[in-house]
Amino acid sequence: MLILSPQEIESRKQAIILKCNNEVASYLGAGKELFEIFFPSATIKAVDNGKSGSGKSGNAEAVISYKIKHIQTWVTEVLTNALAQSLSEEPLDLIPAPMKLPQVLGTSVIASLVEMFTTGKDLADNDYYFISDVSGALSIDPSVAKKMIDQANYHIRKEFFDTLTHYLDDEQSMQCAILLIKAIRADEEVHPAEFKYIENISQLLKNDQAKIELADELAESGMPKVFLNAEFALYMFKYLTEIVMCDGEYDARESEFLQKVGNAFGYDKNKQDETIQPVAGSLMVKAALFPRA
Repeated sequence: MLILSPQEIESRKQAIILKCNNEVASYLGAGKELFEIFFPSATIKAVDNGKSGSGKSGNAEAVISYKIKHIQTWVTEVLTNALAQSLSEEPLDLIPAPMKLPQVLGTSVIASLVEMFTTGKDLADNDYYFISDVSGALSIDPSVAKKMIDQANYHIRKEFFDTLTHYLDDEQSMQCAILLIKAIRADEEVHPAEFKYIENISQLLKNDQAKIELADELAESGMPKVFLNAEFALYMFKYLTEIVMCDGEYDARESEFLQKVGNAFGYDKNKQDETIQPVAGSLMVKAALFPRA
């Protein structure tokens, strides 16, 4: 988990905007150049209600240049609005107008939004809404955006546990791995949606099969003793909340597990609720906007 300063976050977001704008400009410029090579003297005729021969004619190059400028303006506006939304804790009324783009450009825009919203933080409710609105404007299937979101979340988790393994000794890594196993089993069953978290257990234990089997055995006993600094503890608590809720259900056993973890981390009831509720809300929004196939 990279700790970025506000200046570094701003710089990275600006770089994302520049990169996406450059990709769009390059793609559209190449298409325009090819068209002009193949059809150097082409004209475009506006057809009136489908009647052959009706409507005004115009220079194709001028029409294409206009369309390209319109697309570039739309993309820049979406990225600028995304930057504003990423800096706001409240939802902003920034729904984009419909736009037809080649699939490769549409997915590039969505990928840039996901990257921007995950720079220095996790995805939040408002981020999911914004990505969904842009996907809808581009007529991109929610499953395409979901894959990008899941991939981004995967890298965030991997980065966090890579950092954690450098911070913890072997015993503490074992205790954290046990916590993850207990979270997965909190409702006494393993849901398919929880399989992706097993890799993080292997990360913590450096892919040592003997240690993984030992952690699996120890997870049957009481709560492990985990000593994390305030920042890591808070992120771990959020992460454990995500694990127990990722199957779309949250029962008394899972609630009891999180309460025990919260108590172990020194969180009172208010602190626990303040941490759990945003995670639960984001998971519900994500599930509604980007449902599993």
